[in-house]
Amino acid sequence: KETVVCPTTPGFPVLDRCATFEQKGVVLKSCMNRDLCIAPISCCQGDLCNSAVTTGPALALLLLSSTIFTLFL
Repeated sequence: KETVVCPTTPGFPVLDRCATFEQKGVVLKSCMNRDLCIAPISCCQGDLCNSAVTTGPALALLLLSSTIFTLFL
């Protein structure tokens, strides 16, 4: 699985989106400014990028640990 990480600098969000463009079977992944994200380019930000997994398992673990912590206080 290929991923693209687009770092952001506070106060200087020039390349603030992960962008994907596909044409004739060739996929290009890069970083770009959100203002340039128009069809056929698809853009995303943060954990929504790179086919990130859902937060279901992490949420269940968080709730379980919170419950255990509360029981033993």
